[in-house]
Amino acid sequence: MISGLVDVYKALGDVKYLHEAQKVYTSLLKNAYRFQNLVHSYKKNSKLVAAFLDDYVFMTKASFDLYSVTTELEYLDQATKLLNQTKEKFTDSESVFYKFNSGKELISKIITTNDGVQPSANAVMAQNLLKLGHFYYNEAYLNESKNMLIAMHEKIASFPESYSQWFALQLNMTFPYYEIAVVGNKAPTLLSEFNTKHLPNAIVVGSSKPKNQNLFESRFVAGETYIYVSEERACKLPVQTVDEALEQMETERY
Repeated sequence: MISGLVDVYKALGDVKYLHEAQKVYTSLLKNAYRFQNLVHSYKKNSKLVAAFLDDYVFMTKASFDLYSVTTELEYLDQATKLLNQTKEKFTDSESVFYKFNSGKELISKIITTNDGVQPSANAVMAQNLLKLGHFYYNEAYLNESKNMLIAMHEKIASFPESYSQWFALQLNMTFPYYEIAVVGNKAPTLLSEFNTKHLPNAIVVGSSKPKNQNLFESRFVAGETYIYVSEERACKLPVQTVDEALEQMETERY
C-alpha cells in the first residue's frame, strides 16, 4: 500500500498521498519492527509472529520508494538494512532463491516464485537487488538478481501468466537501465517533474546537499543543479532540465 501511495503521489503530485504513505510507514516501524526485526502481525498483549520473506521484501521496496521521492536518508538506510536482513534470514543454500520462512519449525522449506494473490516475493527481492545494486554500484547484488532471473527462464516461458514480476525484471535487464541523479538546491523540484514521467527502466534519486553515495560523489556544484544520467556507470554530460535528460535516454535507445 505504501508503494501504491507513492505511485499515486508521483503521478498526481498531490502531497497528501505522500504524507499518508509516510504515516503508514512510520506506524509499521513503530509497531512491526521490534528489536531490529520485522514481525508479521502485532496486537496488544498478543504473541508476536516473526515476519516472512514477503514482509521483508515489500518493506524494503517501500523504503526505497519513499527515499526516491523524498531524498531522506533514513529511508535509504532502512531499505539497505532490510535487504541485508533478508539475505541473512531467508537465503536458501541449495538454490538462488529465498525461503518463505526463516524458522526451522517446518518439516520442509517453502520456496515460491510465482505471483499469487500478491506479487512473487522472490521476484520483488530480485527487483530490490537490481535497484540497490545500481544505486550502490554493487556488482554482487546485480549478479544475484540476474542469476535469479536466469533460473526462472524455463518457468516463465511455459506459464507467462503467472510470472509478471519476473517479466518486469526481464525488461529491465533487456533494455538499457539508467541511474538518474539530480544534485543541487533545485533537486526536489526536478524530482517532482521526473515523477510525472513513467520511467520503469531507471532509478531516479536526488540530493540538495553533497553526499558520499556513489551516485552523488563529486557531482555537487555550489549554486547549481545538475542531472546526471548514467548507464552501467558510464555518465553522460550533465544537463539542467528533465527534457534534456530524457533526450539523452531516447538517443541511447535509438
